[in-house]
Amino acid sequence: MQTRLAFILAATLSITMLQGQNKMTPIQQTIAANLAKGELAWTHLGQQGFLLKFGKTIITIDAYLTPSKGRNIPPLLQPEDFEAIQFVLGTHNHSDHIDKPTWKKIAALHNHVKFVIPAEVLDEVAASTGIPKERFIGLDDGKSATLGELKVTGIAAAHEYLDRNPITGQFPYLGYVVEGNGIRIFHAGDTCIYEGFAQKLRQFRPYDLMMLPINGRDARRLKGNCIGNMTFQEAADLAGALQPALAIPAHFDMFNGNTENPQNFIDYYQVKYPELGTTIPQPGNFTIYKQQQPPRAATPREKIENDSYDWYERHKEKCLEAKQKNHDIVMMGDSITHFWENRHGPKTWKQLFQNRDVLNLGFGWDRTCNLIYRLENGEFENQTPKLFVLHIGTNNLSATENYPDGDTPEQTAQGILAVIDRVLQRSPKTKIILMAVFPRGLNNEPYREKINALNKILKKATRQRPEIRLVDIGPKMMKDGELNTTLYMDNCHLNEKGYQVWAEALDQIFISEGL
Repeated sequence: MQTRLAFILAATLSITMLQGQNKMTPIQQTIAANLAKGELAWTHLGQQGFLLKFGKTIITIDAYLTPSKGRNIPPLLQPEDFEAIQFVLGTHNHSDHIDKPTWKKIAALHNHVKFVIPAEVLDEVAASTGIPKERFIGLDDGKSATLGELKVTGIAAAHEYLDRNPITGQFPYLGYVVEGNGIRIFHAGDTCIYEGFAQKLRQFRPYDLMMLPINGRDARRLKGNCIGNMTFQEAADLAGALQPALAIPAHFDMFNGNTENPQNFIDYYQVKYPELGTTIPQPGNFTIYKQQQPPRAATPREKIENDSYDWYERHKEKCLEAKQKNHDIVMMGDSITHFWENRHGPKTWKQLFQNRDVLNLGFGWDRTCNLIYRLENGEFENQTPKLFVLHIGTNNLSATENYPDGDTPEQTAQGILAVIDRVLQRSPKTKIILMAVFPRGLNNEPYREKINALNKILKKATRQRPEIRLVDIGPKMMKDGELNTTLYMDNCHLNEKGYQVWAEALDQIFISEGL
């Protein structure tokens, strides 16, 4: 089991393995766990099955519990154990995911249990199990339901195909995003990668846990009606793009002939995404996941520093401006963005934007935490821009009396990615233009080294995120290895000539996007 050490947005990994510490079984430990907010108790049940407790709400997902000679993992949960379990979720109508014989027994023993399944298969499952329809909750792609203190949203799965019903428009295979007690997980069910899959999932980021099938697919299995899933590489790359605090490979251990070595997933993931957390789930191990608080760079915060303008008045004005109309382009950042429009580079601003619809959300002295606050408090209301241009982070690296010690490059990157996630949660189709932080200061000043480190982190973090285009004009701001001071007012803020360099880069992007 590996812990993540660097820039994951709102959570870092803290896991405690408790099996064997008392006489209770792992199932009893999971059910009895006393959880604080931001904690999740879970036990792997083999295959794609999990028992999970969020706060006081306990669910199972794809629990396959019917005894059979063919299974390699014995049933770890019995129908009698569902007295304390409120919801049973099945991702699709295959016996190792919707276990009909077990569901019938659960329904007969426990009148309080509700069953969550794809709406497309609800009628058939209800008829074949004899469970009344009113005990089912049917979901579909993008549809949500409230389960006690939880919110569950369906995500279409392609097992190997999406198989969408052309009449009902519904999908027979789903994954589930489950949110509750400050935790968010994604259980993928059985699926392959399909166009738009990752984009659907990005709008829910950040994730704490992701449970992903890794058993793959091939002609032999498909010929025998054994429908396939992601390979371990595909699952790892999906997790790498979405960056959960903990990626859990699954669906590799139950049936001979349909297995995969989970160590292949772990090895590939750790080499390619060494900063991310992963573990091989052990059936019957009781685990508590504890979510740490995000760093201050990723925590919303109002005005911190004084500047030459009224921060609160500008925030009020920008909220009103955002509410009045949607804009094609939204630019957000600190004083370098703020003062381009009307103080340090107005001629270049007018040339670039006179025929384009733009909202300038730059605020002098802001850090990433300020941007998050502003995004969550009205400045992005009614906005679904085609492009979101972001340049932020240089102030994070600055230590002041109001912001002791500043942020490290790693913490600043967390904040920047948190800003982007807030935007994409509100406008999933928006394309992000992330500016690498502009060079600042002379060679003997500490900012140069910190900014270089920050930009390296951003380059790596965005490599697997096609919705983010990282644009680095830093080399154009340099001359013979030194800051080109003819482009700057004070070795930090751009002058008209410096803004011209930025404008030329953005103009080409805007034209390519039809703006």
